[in-house]
This record gives sequence, structure tokens and C-alpha cells, in this order.
Amino acid sequence: MAGGVAGLVFEGERRFDLVVRLAESERRRLEDVQNLLIPTPMGVQVPLRQIAEVQIVDGPNQIQREDAKRRIVVGFNVRGRDVESIVEELHASERRRLRLPPGYYITYGGAFENLREAEQRLAIAVPVALLLIFVLLYFAFGSMSQGLLIFTAIPLSAIGGIAALALRGMPFSISAGVGFIALFGVSVLNGIVLIAEFNRLKKGGLDDFYDIVRQGTRTRLRPVLMTATVASLGFLPMAISTGAGAEVQRPLATVVIGGLISAGLLTLVVLPVLYVLWSRWLRRGGRSPIAAAAGISLVLVGLSGNAFAQPILTADQAIERVLSTHPALQAAHVGVAQSERLLGTARELPPLDAELELGQINARFFDSRFFVSQSFYLPAVYRSRRALLEQQRLQSTSEVKQAEREWIRQTRMTYYALLVLEEKRRLLREWDSLYQTALLRAEQRLRSGETNALEKNALETQRWLIAQQYQRTEVEWKTTHRHFEQLLGSPAMPAPTALLYPLTEPGDTLAVVEPNPLWAAQQQRVAAAEAERLIAQSQLLPSLSVGYTNLSITGWQQDRSGQETYYSPAHRFSTITLGVQVPLFAGAQRSRLAAANLQITREQYRLEAVTRSVQTEYQNALQRFRLLDEQVQQCREWLEPQERLLTSTANRQLQAGEINYVEWLLLVRQAFEVRLSCLDLILLRNEAAFDVEYWR
Repeated sequence: MAGGVAGLVFEGERRFDLVVRLAESERRRLEDVQNLLIPTPMGVQVPLRQIAEVQIVDGPNQIQREDAKRRIVVGFNVRGRDVESIVEELHASERRRLRLPPGYYITYGGAFENLREAEQRLAIAVPVALLLIFVLLYFAFGSMSQGLLIFTAIPLSAIGGIAALALRGMPFSISAGVGFIALFGVSVLNGIVLIAEFNRLKKGGLDDFYDIVRQGTRTRLRPVLMTATVASLGFLPMAISTGAGAEVQRPLATVVIGGLISAGLLTLVVLPVLYVLWSRWLRRGGRSPIAAAAGISLVLVGLSGNAFAQPILTADQAIERVLSTHPALQAAHVGVAQSERLLGTARELPPLDAELELGQINARFFDSRFFVSQSFYLPAVYRSRRALLEQQRLQSTSEVKQAEREWIRQTRMTYYALLVLEEKRRLLREWDSLYQTALLRAEQRLRSGETNALEKNALETQRWLIAQQYQRTEVEWKTTHRHFEQLLGSPAMPAPTALLYPLTEPGDTLAVVEPNPLWAAQQQRVAAAEAERLIAQSQLLPSLSVGYTNLSITGWQQDRSGQETYYSPAHRFSTITLGVQVPLFAGAQRSRLAAANLQITREQYRLEAVTRSVQTEYQNALQRFRLLDEQVQQCREWLEPQERLLTSTANRQLQAGEINYVEWLLLVRQAFEVRLSCLDLILLRNEAAFDVEYWR
């Protein structure tokens, strides 16, 4: 159809393929394709229809691939909304409504992908910009403490930028992030103006820092206000623009204007106060004004940076979020609501039977007949239906409680695993720092000839092993953190708390079976089977029916006096029918009743199996918890003090020259392994505690 290359055609130095193909009239129809001749290995040509089935079917007009995988692109434009909230809403709707076949998945690209990439770039650009600003302030004033004082203008300006975005209802976007970077650079100008004036007055002979602040702020009030006013007026057209590119210009200008207003006003109040506190600190003989200024700046930066940090949740807050947002639990609650709605079907009646008959019913005259009938069961049938639906509702409620208990266990297990893994990372970093210091000393001893290379090689090997262990712990922490965020459905971090989960004193084994939702759900299944038996038994009872008939009998008929009277179609005659339906042939229903009795026995056996399983699992979990809890207490009461004594003794003997670095290495390694073992025991003990609560 597309032709084949039969040779080459040369035109000067250029060459072209000579393609031979069928004429246009020979490749228009389906039969033309079916009649194409295909050569065989024997040299015989056969029509294509003899070796293949050729059809015209609908298919994709274009197949796109990315990373060797097919993809389908669904595109749309976003207007009046931020891209991230749109994607979050789509993701929530996708998890709730879509059930993709195996192998299919959804990714979000376009503006959202650009947003993620830009956020990653901003995560590098913003700290670098802040560092450069501080470095320039240090070189300008030659004082780290004064540079930190001026640096406080950055969090003060961030407050105004965030407030301006909130007042205009704008989300944090990339253009807003760029606006914050520009704002940080401009906002420090007010601090530079004030601090430079304070230094000039101090060099001029003023000693009282209160007079310096009063005179300096009075002198520099106009420059500070002009700095904020001029820059704000310059960005005002961008803030109110409505033309092309306004969605990029408005957030940037809003951040700068709001930040400059707050920075200008707060700098005139906060910076003089900080300068007075700093000067008072110096006058009292403070050794580290740098630390005080740094602490103030870091606190303010932390307050302004909380808007972009991940939320920190306690264990109870994490559990509350999982119980209120997890799709599996939402589906279970919908099941309870569905069973509650089904309670309204307990008194459902059979359909109303209505008939209309027109024609020659009694004679050649045209008559009509209307018939209405309603059947209903005895009250025992409706009571048994209600009992079954009520048991199904209670069963759904027990299943919800069981699901909640399972997700609570997973959330707590993940939460406390993150705490233990974070403590492991901290311990391994401390261990690595200790070995790095020892390695530097060993290298100095090797260069001075005090020892041989064995000491240095042993320390390098041990530090490499620590690095490998830290990498494994880091991967485990990231995996656990991803699982924690997957449970919550949003980014979050666990709040620092005690590593040991506080478990109340476990109760007696025989008293813990009935409150368990797993046992309660099986108990509801037994009750539901008994209700189904009552329904099957009630089907053997007779049912009743009531009917009403209204018809016309056109023609001459005798009345009660014996006279012939003509009755027209307008004369109507009525009857009432009462009926009883008795199941005479009830063999099939009795078989269903026998099967219902067997179902009760089956569920009772299952209840006994669940009871034994709950008791056994609880006993195992309780025994494991008590063993691990005792070992953890031994770690804390005996091993950890021994480890601290071992470490301090090894350090003291090393400094006194009683042992070399190889011997010190063995002692310190033993101490750290004790601490890691205690952390592993704490992790296992917490998991056992969660199992006890789960089966209790």
C-alpha cells in the first residue's frame, strides 16, 4: 500500500529512493487490501485474505509513549484556582471514584510538574539568597552581631508577605516565592539605614544607647518610610494588573508590597528594641552577643517559616487524622450508613397489582373493569426481616470498629518506629563524629611516629561500617516516613515524645474476648444467621391479600323488584376480595430452613474458632510484651549506666595513655552496640504493646 523501494534516482550529488506502489484506484477499498499478493518461500503468491483477517476497526489515532510505556494525555486549563489545590482535589476524587486496571497509573504533569520542579529549585535558591545577604551584611559592618540584628528584617517582612497573600486569597506559588527572594533583599535596607545611623551617632560621642535610638530613629524615619513607599508604588501596577501575565505578576507584587509595609513599620519598632537589648548585653559584660542576636533571628525566622514547614503531629493527632480521612475507613462508614438505610426496607410490601380491562366482557356492549389488589405478609415476617437488617447493621458497625483498631495499630506502629529510627540516626551520627575525631588524632600520631598504620586502618574500617549502617537506617526511616504520610494522606512529621509507648496494665485473658471487635463481628454473624432462619421459617406462614373490583355491566337487567332496567356504562358495580395464600408445596422452603439451621451451626463453630484465636493471640502478645518490657527496663536500669561508665572510663584511659586507640575502639564500639540493641528492644516492645491493645 505504501510502496516499496525499487532503486535510486540521482540528481547531481543528491539521491532519492525510487518507490513503486499501486495506483490510487487499486488501494481505496478493503477488498483491495485483502487481494494484495504475498510471496511465499516457495515462490507462489497468495492473496492476503487467505493468510490473515483484514478488518476496519476503530483505534487510537495516535499512540504516544514515554519511557517505553503508552500514555494518554488529558489536558485542561486552570483559571481562577491554584494548580496545587486542583491536583489535590483530582487526586482525592481519583482515589475515591477510579478503579484502574492492573498496570495503569496516573501522573500529573504540565504546570503542576513545573511547579514541583520550581519548588525544588526554590528550596536551594532561598537558603543561598539568605546566606549571601548575611555574608554581605557581615562584610558591610564587619560585625556578625550587627549583621544578625539587620537580618531580623527578613522574618518581619515575611510576616507582611504572607498576610498580604492571605488577604487577597492567593495561594503560595512560584512567582510568590520569587517575590519573597526579592523582598528579603530589599527589606534589609531599612535595617542598614538604622544601624548605620546608630553607629554614626555612637562614634560622634553619644554613650547613652536610649538617646542613640531616639535620635537615630527620628533622623531616619523619613528615609525608612520612603524606601518602603517608593518600592511599593513601583510594584502597585503589577499588583492590580488584569492583562496577560497578571497571574504571575500579582502574587510577586503582593508579596513585595505587603512585606515592605510590615518590614518598614516593624523595623522602626522591633529593631530599636533589639539594639537596646544588644547594647545592654554588651554593657553588662556579656561574652556572646553574637549568640543572643542569632537566637533572636533564628526564633523569628522559625516563626515566619512555619507557614512552609511540614506540620508536626502528636500520636493522637495522627490517629485522629487517619480515622477521619483514610479512604478505607470512609468506605467502612459508608457501609454502616448503607445498612442503616436498608432498615427502611424491613416493612416492604409486594408490588401493588392493578388491572384495567376494556371490551365486550358480558355481552356485545362495550364495558370496562378496574381491579386493584395488594398482598402482605403476617407481622412475624416483618419482625424477622427487621431483626436480620438490624444484625447486619450491628455487624457493619463491628467491622468499622475492627478496621479502626487495625489502622490505629498501624499508625501507632509507624509513628513510634519513626521516633526510634530518628534516635538511631542521631546515635549513628554521634558515633561517626566520635570516630572522625579519633581518626584525625590517629593520623597525627601516625605522622609523628607514635604509632603504626594499624590504628588508623582500624578506625577507617569502623567508620566505613558505621556509614553503611547509617545508610541502611536512613533508607528504613524514609520508607517508614513515606508509609506514615500515606496513612495520613498528607506530609507530616511526628512530634518528639518518649520512645516507650505507655501501655496500661493488661487485663485477664478471659475478660478480653467479648469487647474485641473481631469477636463481636462474628457474634453478629451468628445473630444474623438466626435471623435468616426466622425469615426462612416465616416463609411457611400464609400470606394475605385484599382486592377491589369496579366494573360496568351494560344492558337490560332485572332490578330487585323484578322490572327490566337498562344499565348504561355510567352505572358501576363494585366488589371486595379477600384472599389467603397458603404454601401447600413447601418442600423447597423446608430445605431452605434446614440450610439456615446448618448456617447457624457453621457460624457458631466459627465463633468458637475466633474466640480461641483471640485468646491465643492475646496471650502470645501479652507474653511477648512482658518479656520485652522487662528487657527494656534492664537496658535502662543496668545496661545504659554500664554503657556510660564504659564510655567515660575508655575516654579517661585514652587521655591518660593507658590504652591505645585500637583498645579504645573496641570499648567504645561495645558501648554503642549496647545503645543500638536497647533501641531495637524498644521498637520490638512497642510493637508487642500495640498487638496487646489490638487483641484486647
